[in-house]
Amino acid sequence: MVSGIGKCSRRSLQKILVDNYPLHSNYWNPSEICAVHTWYLAVDTQLYVLAPILLITIKKFPRVSILAVLLLAFLSMSLAFEVTWRNSLGATYLKQGIDEYEKLYTPTHIRIVTWLFGSITGYFIAENKTLPMRKIFVYFLWVLSLSSLVFLLLIEKFFNDYEYNVLYSSLFNTFSRPLWGVAICIIILLCVYNHGGIIGWLLSSAPFNVLIRINYSIYLIHSLVTSIILSKMRTTVYLSVFSILHDTLGDYCIVLVLATLWTLAFESPIIALEKLWFPKGQITKEDKNCHHNGSSETIIVK
Repeated sequence: MVSGIGKCSRRSLQKILVDNYPLHSNYWNPSEICAVHTWYLAVDTQLYVLAPILLITIKKFPRVSILAVLLLAFLSMSLAFEVTWRNSLGATYLKQGIDEYEKLYTPTHIRIVTWLFGSITGYFIAENKTLPMRKIFVYFLWVLSLSSLVFLLLIEKFFNDYEYNVLYSSLFNTFSRPLWGVAICIIILLCVYNHGGIIGWLLSSAPFNVLIRINYSIYLIHSLVTSIILSKMRTTVYLSVFSILHDTLGDYCIVLVLATLWTLAFESPIIALEKLWFPKGQITKEDKNCHHNGSSETIIVK
């Protein structure tokens, strides 16, 4: 009798919580999240939990772990193809409805491919201090990476101009993220090993060090700013290249200012306290050069 009452009470409490405090994440009602962009916080947290497992195994069993990572990437790509084919979904980024958003855009097991490739890239950089390459091979890698990025941008016109084809959409959803991720990883490797040229110099410059520190705050704030601006519109907006550039740059400037204030108010004081409570060891000459050439260390709080 008592246990039966307990079960009913638990069910009633669960129903009350679900009805009045609905849960939303990248796997549970992602299209109903109040702040739409926060779906990625769930993805980031899930991958953060998986990261120690990957780091420990790849350190102890590098070859087996890399093969396992490649297998997981293949399975993820296969799932992207299967989900698109079975549900007749469009190419994401282009014809993205609710089904594409919930089944392809937000699930971690679909997005994990680029994270896996990035993990392998980080492990390679940590294990190899130098990477000598011939100039012809460096040029080849630059052409390969940049052409891949341009190709993925230009192919969008194909999907907009031609009739829907489930095979083309399935192939795009299968290979677009891995190809983009590999291209970015190649650029990272070239820049880290001093083959970046002007792009490496630009990414290592002081302004990007500031942007690195406030980029998370930019992510948190940007959707709020754009929502407020859109809610103030009272007339029809006619799009043009100039109007889009004008609105984008204007929104970006506002977001930069607010993100800087947000970082100084909340994130930087915590970082300063961490440096006082948990002082790091003596910085080597190599570390100083690394910081000088550009790193994720803040230059707002030193």
